[in-house]
Amino acid sequence: MKKVILANDHGGLSLVDKIKAHLASKGYEINHIGCYDEKAVDYPDIADKAVEEFKKGGYDFGVLICGTGIGISVRANKPVSFVLYLRIPLQPRQLRSITEQTLLLLEAE
Repeated sequence: MKKVILANDHGGLSLVDKIKAHLASKGYEINHIGCYDEKAVDYPDIADKAVEEFKKGGYDFGVLICGTGIGISVRANKPVSFVLYLRIPLQPRQLRSITEQTLLLLEAE
């Protein structure tokens, strides 16, 4: 079974639920790190936890989401440089094949 890490701050709450449902329907095992309600959290804390968990291994890829996508992408790139902030209309599969990135960062708005 493919395994994915999914992380979000409060700004990514509505999008994370959609992505989680889609991945689950495709048979992915999901490790969700982040917030589960609209109570404000600090995106750096979420990014740090997600990246540290991802670095342990065993994940096929990860998706990190914050309101703008910018803050979480900057933070996630601090300890590593294998993340991609997506703002262009390409399919993630296409991007993975041409960039070999393993964490996808999205804006929720």
